[in-house]
Amino acid sequence: MELSKRDEMIIRLQEAIKDNQNDVFIKIKELDSVQKENRFLGSIYEDYRRYQNYIVDKKEQEKQQMEKLVNYLEKIILEANLTDSMTRRAIMEQNRILGQLNNVKSELDKLVSK
Repeated sequence: MELSKRDEMIIRLQEAIKDNQNDVFIKIKELDSVQKENRFLGSIYEDYRRYQNYIVDKKEQEKQQMEKLVNYLEKIILEANLTDSMTRRAIMEQNRILGQLNNVKSELDKLVSK
């Protein structure tokens, strides 16, 4: 499979996951108000709430791992005796991870605020 096709498929899958997560949070809000009126919906509401907590936990783990990578790259850049090209590549990779980290933080903020 060509890299561009693989990347496109990954992007579509990531978008589908985000859509699914958003749907879950919308359903949680709906169930929150309805479950107060219907005692049978309480268990369904709790299932959605557990799934929401699972998603938030995974995003927190992803954020922590990215922060570790950024710190590791920073340490390598400062302490290792790298060539100029290796240093540039490490800085580029660090900047790429920082961009992804900002996206994860933004997604996490959205998840927690819902």
